[in-house]
Amino acid sequence: MTKYSSAEQILRPGEVGLFIFTDGTNLTINPDGTGETGNWVVDLRRRVVCVIIYKRDTANPSHNDLFIAQSGDFDGPRDDRYLINLRDIKHLGNTDVNWSEFASTGAMPIRYIARQ
Repeated sequence: MTKYSSAEQILRPGEVGLFIFTDGTNLTINPDGTGETGNWVVDLRRRVVCVIIYKRDTANPSHNDLFIAQSGDFDGPRDDRYLINLRDIKHLGNTDVNWSEFASTGAMPIRYIARQ
């Protein structure tokens, strides 16, 4: 299993990804690779190549799962938040790095990251 230490390692040069931090609440991953995640404040004008989900393991903080998916449509808005429908979800690997360090961010649970 691949272990990542930063969000940029997942992207190729020139790519932009939408990274989401969750404890799994409102995250659904179906056996057919479809699913959905939460209600998030997103910018529908931003174009991304993929959605990366950082799922915190509350029982073992040194083993946080990473999933990669293609973004489907967005349901909403509901109070300026959108439910993100996903397709082609795959388990990418894991990280023992906390969210703030992994995504080079503060407490924000959603982040657009571009690799130069």
